[in-house]
Amino acid sequence: MELESKLIQQAKDLKNTPVAQRIKNQALSRWEQVSFMPRKSRKARSAGAQRADKGKLTKLLAVTLSASLAIVWLKTVTHSSFIKLPTLKEQKAGVEVYDIDDKLVTVVQKDGEREPIGLDKISPFMRQAVIGIEDHNFYHHPGIDPLGITRAMYKNAMARQWIEGGSTITQQLMKTMYFGHDDRTARRKILEIFMALDIETCYSKDKILETYLNEVYYGRGAYGIERASQTYFNKPASKLTLSESAFLAALIKAPSDLGQEAHFKRAQKRQKEVLDGMTECGFITKDQASKAKTAKLAFKPGPHALRHPYNIHVFALENKRSVRTNSSRVPSRSILAGTEIVRMGKFCDSTTPA
Repeated sequence: MELESKLIQQAKDLKNTPVAQRIKNQALSRWEQVSFMPRKSRKARSAGAQRADKGKLTKLLAVTLSASLAIVWLKTVTHSSFIKLPTLKEQKAGVEVYDIDDKLVTVVQKDGEREPIGLDKISPFMRQAVIGIEDHNFYHHPGIDPLGITRAMYKNAMARQWIEGGSTITQQLMKTMYFGHDDRTARRKILEIFMALDIETCYSKDKILETYLNEVYYGRGAYGIERASQTYFNKPASKLTLSESAFLAALIKAPSDLGQEAHFKRAQKRQKEVLDGMTECGFITKDQASKAKTAKLAFKPGPHALRHPYNIHVFALENKRSVRTNSSRVPSRSILAGTEIVRMGKFCDSTTPA
């Protein structure tokens, strides 16, 4: 034990000698160079790299934004669009069906008979009714309407149920033309937004509204406003009254349901909402809306939307896949002999209704 104590004391004495202090200082200096200095330099390099990455990201965003603005400007100047709206002639196109004497019987169209008409042949009340219930800011937004989305969310929250959507008329048109009614995916919504923005850069608001009114379904087999006006009131769309226009605009939300006679009360309730929307937009006065709400609708069904005979209707259903494709891909022309279908030649496009 005594020897051990002496050795410990000698070690302590050596620790305090100048030589030991010099060795200690050299070791500490080397440690700082090896351990601490590289760590500091790594931090410095990391901060520099971060600044460089931020600079690259900023440049990328700037280039992307500039390219986007350039594309929008170019599309606006050249009036070009990636998405094309059909002309009235193209909307009328279908497959001609002839009888045994080679006389035109009817035109089978892709989803139902329609008679597309120009916006100037549609009652102003009908145009205003659709805007009043579907898209208050139609003539002011670029294809999407953040204010409309906010308003719809507020109304739905106050009513504690889904009573209004946030999609614009342009978005609804894209959905009607290019997507299925059951497609509720986020991908479809994103594509719908970009397509709406694209359409708005080169087509006028009136053309978009015209195409919309001629495309949407109003129930009872009626596609397009002219066919709907004939189906429910047996009159051209140009002659629709305020109350009739509000009723047809009300059907757009759920045409297969609200278009049934058994559900007309629900449709008329929706009609009152349309009139309220028209009042909010300033299209009509409160007095006009009140009178239209109490006006009795004179339903007078015109010719059925499917004007062709039953056997042609069966033919259309059996050849639904072919009719939905481009007419150049439809294989043959059908001539009816009595109730039998005889195939010969080639189908033709038609731009003339039967």
